[in-house]
Amino acid sequence: VFMATIVKVAAFVAFYRLLNTFGGIKDSWASWLTVLGGMTILWGNLAALGQKSVKRTLAFSSIAHAGYLVMFLLIADGTNTWILWFYGFSYAIASVLVFSIANQTYQQTGDFSFDAFNGIAKKCPIVAVALVIGVLSMAGIPISAGFNAKFYLFSFAWQHTPWLVGIGLLGSAISVGYYFKFFKHAFLKESN
Repeated sequence: VFMATIVKVAAFVAFYRLLNTFGGIKDSWASWLTVLGGMTILWGNLAALGQKSVKRTLAFSSIAHAGYLVMFLLIADGTNTWILWFYGFSYAIASVLVFSIANQTYQQTGDFSFDAFNGIAKKCPIVAVALVIGVLSMAGIPISAGFNAKFYLFSFAWQHTPWLVGIGLLGSAISVGYYFKFFKHAFLKESN
């Protein structure tokens, strides 16, 4: 959880400061950052889609979210730093919530696959509600903090790199496929 959230946001804050401290460096790295961001978003989401392990799914999801944060580096101009903090905070809270539930489930079942979540809505409705809140935010579904964070990020980035925003939207659509595995197992499958 620490590596997926705190370290990642801290690294992007450091990159942001570095790029803004040396003014022209951002322009010379923009094309590389754009390609890196697009590849990271696509690779992270596509790799997560085929996973059966919750831990591996969340790890690849974390890679995809790093790609979204690369998008911020391309639009950072000193006046919109709040986007990094808002995105980082909403992602960190959702990630900690989902990782904590996955860890608790693992301790009870000894299983890190999605099958460990089977029937959790009937066994423990409060945990299921917390899981829904966390997963909806990580997926960026409307009404969640994650949706608002992605909306602001994509809105500002559209002016600078519209095709990277397109890749970000595609990546978000792909992510629905693996995030909704949590719901399928928690609400639609019977417990073992």
